[in-house]
Amino acid sequence: MKKTCLISIAILLLATVPPAQAAKCKYEINSVDKFTKVKTQKTKWASLDPWSVIIGSDSYLVAAISADLNAGSKTLGLQLIRQQSSSYRPRDYELRDVIVVPEGARLLILMADDTIVELPALHEVRASAGYAASNGQQTEFEIKTVAEINFALDESDVEALMKQEAKRIRVEAEDHNYDVFIAEALRDNFQWALGCIQ
Repeated sequence: MKKTCLISIAILLLATVPPAQAAKCKYEINSVDKFTKVKTQKTKWASLDPWSVIIGSDSYLVAAISADLNAGSKTLGLQLIRQQSSSYRPRDYELRDVIVVPEGARLLILMADDTIVELPALHEVRASAGYAASNGQQTEFEIKTVAEINFALDESDVEALMKQEAKRIRVEAEDHNYDVFIAEALRDNFQWALGCIQ
């Protein structure tokens, strides 16, 4: 009788634990202001694809997401990392504004049922690149650009993203659209990130 009761309670607890608590939340920021009592949270970046998306012959893209909660306002962060290789030292003008996402540009998220969730960029992002020699002779250079874009979320967006997995995203940037296919094993990262800032 006691075993049956304990097993029933354990099953009940497992069934009622929200997904965010089932998968351990990891934060870059998780604090409450002592004076205002305002909660601030930012999850660590969660990869959308363990492999890179190829852009052209010498360039590839890696993407990750995070969720933020600040003074009751939620945002979705997207990190795009574009890496290129070059056989010559890049000129200054080639390093400026490699990724440009205008304010209001859309993040399109293709969901499992083929509906699309659209999120607007909160502000313009102009990401410039840095470079380093990949060998000692200064004949090969690795060029890296990191853009972190924040998108506005309202409750209907959160509800749509929590309901099902995302399959693919598109960021409408000034230079071109960045499409990322989300690895099947990582498609629940949207739910994980958003569940951690409830």
